[in-house]
Parts: sequence; structure tokens; C-alpha cells
Amino acid sequence: MRNVQQTKEYYASRKITFEKKISEQSHKLFFLLDDKERLATTKRIQLAKNQIAKIDRECNERLSFINEDKQLRIDNKLISLNLITII
Repeated sequence: MRNVQQTKEYYASRKITFEKKISEQSHKLFFLLDDKERLATTKRIQLAKNQIAKIDRECNERLSFINEDKQLRIDNKLISLNLITII
């Protein structure tokens, strides 16, 4: 559970960074008059959107890997009370 939560938080923080970049560039796009700079800004926005899609794919792959890992499963069976030592 902790690995899943940490993974989600990590990818969410990376995604927020690119969303902020998109917001800043979109705002800047309204005030640009130069066509060359406008095209470059549009390309930066598209690149950031592609990065967000890549982050989403990576997150989903990582979460599926975590969920498929057999070693991370917790077994709730009681094996023996003799294994408990009281100091």
C-alpha cells in the first residue's frame, strides 16, 4: 500500500510540474506577436502535454508491476503461537 501511495504521489508531483509549464506557456501565447516565437511556444506546450501522457503511462506500468509482484502480498495466516517470544 505504501509503495502504491508513494508511486502515485511521485508521478502526481511530476505531472503538476508540466501542468504548470503548460499554463504559463498558454498564458504567454496570448501576448506573443512574433510568429516564430508563437510557433516555438506552441511546440513547448505540445511537448509538455506529451510528457504528461508519458508520465501517466509510466505510472500505470509501475502500479501494475507493484500489484503483480508476489513478494509484496501479505499473508494473514496464523502459523504458530510458539513463534512469539515475550521478553
